[in-house]
Amino acid sequence: MANNCWNWISLTGETANMELLENRLNKYKQTKYFTEWGDYVLGIGAIGDTEEIFKKRHEHDPYYVYGTKWFEFEIDSKNIDDKSGQCDFRITGDSAWSPPIPLIERICEKYNLTAEMEYEEGGMDFAGILLIDASGIKSHDQMTCHEYRYKDNVDSWVDDLAYNYEGEEDLNYTEVMEELKRDHDYASEKDLLRVIMLIMEWNKKRDEINKE
Repeated sequence: MANNCWNWISLTGETANMELLENRLNKYKQTKYFTEWGDYVLGIGAIGDTEEIFKKRHEHDPYYVYGTKWFEFEIDSKNIDDKSGQCDFRITGDSAWSPPIPLIERICEKYNLTAEMEYEEGGMDFAGILLIDASGIKSHDQMTCHEYRYKDNVDSWVDDLAYNYEGEEDLNYTEVMEELKRDHDYASEKDLLRVIMLIMEWNKKRDEINKE
């Protein structure tokens, strides 16, 4: 069973290009292969293309041309600015093992778009944030899932880390702090201390309950 990689992709461009792209993206359910759909979206193939056609069109493995083997997604948050002629929408969904970065890069090139993309794969513990335009990838910040969650929502990150120690007895908090510093060197000491304080708070409540 494939590990799911969660993706959040915001695309922006001229309304005509965005609507053409949206129409092609929505044909996903009509295709059998991810490469078939990707080729169709990029205007280099047709719905119904076969494995033999992929092998002739692409020099390497025809199943992983666009970074993953499938991508279950939804399109939402669409906005059209009639004054500027610009449109944007968001694509969210999960892919197999890895994000469809090559496809998004090719889409930006084909339709002259800009993209802000984030992805997270908890099973293999990796995540990333990209900026892409028609000329290619402008930046790609790669990190662990813990660091990604720290940047996204530090309060939730603190709760999740503290939960790992909930219920443990006879903790040496100095050793726990050193462990946190070693495993999460991207985090500020202030936020690591918040994790320690929360563990102490939970354990204090546990001890009080046990005394009753």
